[in-house]
Amino acid sequence: MKREFQDLLANISLMMIVGKRYFGASPNCEAGEARRCGKLIQEFFNYFGLYLLSDVMPSLGWSEWKVKRDMKRTAKELDQVVEAWVEEHKKRRDDIPSCEKHYLDLLIEIFENREIPGTIHDAHTTTKAICLNMVFAGSEPAIVVLVWVVSLLVNNPHELRKAQEELDQKIGRDKVVEESDLNDLTYLHAIVKETLRLYPPLPLTAYRYVMEDFDITHGNFHVPAGTQVLVNEWKVQRDPNFWFEPELFKPERFLTSEKVDNVKGMGMLFPFGLGRRSCPAIPLGMRMVHYVLARFLHTFDLAAPFSQDVDMTESNGFVNLKATPLLVLINPRLPKSLYHVDCKV
Repeated sequence: MKREFQDLLANISLMMIVGKRYFGASPNCEAGEARRCGKLIQEFFNYFGLYLLSDVMPSLGWSEWKVKRDMKRTAKELDQVVEAWVEEHKKRRDDIPSCEKHYLDLLIEIFENREIPGTIHDAHTTTKAICLNMVFAGSEPAIVVLVWVVSLLVNNPHELRKAQEELDQKIGRDKVVEESDLNDLTYLHAIVKETLRLYPPLPLTAYRYVMEDFDITHGNFHVPAGTQVLVNEWKVQRDPNFWFEPELFKPERFLTSEKVDNVKGMGMLFPFGLGRRSCPAIPLGMRMVHYVLARFLHTFDLAAPFSQDVDMTESNGFVNLKATPLLVLINPRLPKSLYHVDCKV
C-alpha cells in the first residue's frame, strides 16, 4: 500500500503545484517526461528514508560514496526538472486565467523582481526549492501516517467499522467524499490523531538549543544553556504518566477534546514538533491525510491477507517507517458508477 499512497499523494501535490500528474491513470503517464519525473521522485522517496552509517559516524562517510554519488545525480536531475517547470510557467503566465493558476505561478508573481531577505539565494533558486519542498516534505509524512493508520484499522476491525459507519451516515453511499465533508468526520479525525500518538512520522524532534539552564528532576540532570537537545516524541506520547493505557489503539480518547484535529503541540501530543519551529506544512499535510483516508475507507472494505494481523514492527531510522510491507485486501463497497477514473487529468 505504501507505493499506492506514494503515487497518489505525489499526484495531488504535483497537480496543486504545477498542474501535472505523473502516476496512475493519466494517458500521458508513460510519456518521456512523466516516466523520467516519476522515476526521480521515486528515487528521492527511497533516499529520504535511507539510514546511513555516516549519519551516526561521519568518519565512515567514505564507505558510502556510491550512495552519495547517486544522491547527487538524482538531485541534479530533479533540479533540471523543476527548472523546466519554472520556465514553462513563465512562458505561458500571461495566457493563464487567475482562476487556473497553480502554486508555482503565484510564487513566480510574488518573487518577481524582489530580493528575499534572510537568504543567500536568488528568487529563482528559492522558487525551485519551495516547489521541491512542497512535493516531498508535504507528501512523505502523510504517506507514513496513512500506512500506519490503515495497518491499525485492519488490526482493529471494530474501529474500522465505526469509521465506515460515520462515513455512511454523514456522506451516504450514493456519492463520494468531498473535501468540504471532512470537518464533519469527527471519529476519522480521532483515528488519525491516535495514530499520530502511537506512530509519529518523526520519533525525535529536530535539534533545539537550550535557552537557559534548567534541571530535569527525574534523574537529577542539569542541562546548561546552549546545549543541543532532542525530544523523544515517541516516548512522551506513550508515557503512562500522561496517557491511560498508552499502548492501546483507542481513538475515543480524543473525542472529549474540543478540537479533535489539533496536533500542534497541545497537551502531550506533538507529532510535528512544538512552537515556532513546528512543521509549517501541518495544515496541508493533515488535510491530505484526512481526505485520502476518508475516500479510501468510504469506497473500500479492508481485510488482512490470510486473516492474519498486520505486522506492526517499526524500522530504525530518521523516519518512523513500517518495517514490513503493508498488504491489504480491498473490496468495493459503493455503486460501480462511483469508481470512474478521470483520465483527462
